[in-house]
Parts: sequence; C-alpha cells; structure tokens
Amino acid sequence: MDAYLTRGAMQTLRVLALVSGAGAEGFLLGHRRGARRLVEDVLPTRPGFFPSLESFIESDRLLRGRVIGFFSFKPARERLKKILAPFAVGKIFLDASPLASKRGAPRAFLVDFDRVFRLRPLPCVREKEIRHA
Repeated sequence: MDAYLTRGAMQTLRVLALVSGAGAEGFLLGHRRGARRLVEDVLPTRPGFFPSLESFIESDRLLRGRVIGFFSFKPARERLKKILAPFAVGKIFLDASPLASKRGAPRAFLVDFDRVFRLRPLPCVREKEIRHA
C-alpha cells in the first residue's frame, strides 16, 4: 500500500508551505485504486481539520466522498487525536512539514487500528518519480 501524490497536489502543498508559513492543514482529495491512495487535490481547512465530526461528514458528502485523508504542516498530538478515530481508519495522513524546506518530501501514514488507533508509515510516491513506459 502507498500514497501517490499527483503533480498538482504536490504543487499545491508547496505553495501552501510558502504562503501559510507552514501552518496549513486540510483534506486530501482523491480516490483509492487497489492498495494505492491517489491524492489528486488538496483542500486547506481551519486548524484542527474540522470543527466537528458532523461537519466533516457533511464536507465529505459535498465533496462526493473524495476525502481520502488529511494533511498538516505542523502535526500536533492534540490535533492528530481528532483523526485517530473509527471514521478515519483506512484514510491517510500526510505530514507535510518537510515541504517547508526546499528539498523535503512529505511523509505518509495510514490511519490504522490494532487495539489502539495509530499512524502506520506508508511509502509516498510522487508523480515525477513514476517512469512512464
């Protein structure tokens, strides 16, 4: 299983790193294809991702179920607790803080449950790393 970031999603994350002072958080939009999570777009939200579970559910409904995960440039333990919950199992979390440096690459995790909720590291593949035949 891995997370695949399209060129457009990566570009948006890099711009957010520049203009937000590396403080942005939000939703990752895309879809699942087999074991791969394809991140096609990024939607900045308020700090803490969403104000309530109901607002997240309604947002995901309005986005036609395209919310496949979350990102943060400053992942704080208290904010991550919000997504370490049953509704988020199988979604991805992208630690975008390395993007604040010129050569940094984001780190991807799967929200998982094995007696406790946790973030399990995933490979993160960017579009430019895929060789086209």
